[in-house]
Amino acid sequence: MCSSRVTREKFLRETHAATDTEVAYLDSVYQLRHERREDTRSYWQPSEILDSWLFQGTWEQANDSVLLNRLAITHIVNVTDKKLHESSRQVLHIRR
Repeated sequence: MCSSRVTREKFLRETHAATDTEVAYLDSVYQLRHERREDTRSYWQPSEILDSWLFQGTWEQANDSVLLNRLAITHIVNVTDKKLHESSRQVLHIRR
C-alpha cells in the first residue's frame, strides 16, 4: 500500500471513524479519479493558433517539458506574473 493511501486511510479512520466498507469505497473513487486524470492528460495541450507553429496555452503547459518536446516548442512568451521553471527554451517574460 502506498504511503499516501495509508495516510488517507488513517485520516479517514481517526477523524471520521470510517468503516472498512467506506474506506474501500473512497479508495475506488480516488482510483477512478486518478485514472481519469491520466486519461485526459494526453488530450491536455495548448490551442494551435498557426499550423504547428504558434500555440496558446497555460502556465502549467509551458512548464511541461514532455508536452513542449512533443510539440517541438522552442520559444515561449510568458505573460503571467509567475516565473517559468522551464529553462531549456528561450523565454520572453512580459510582466502584466
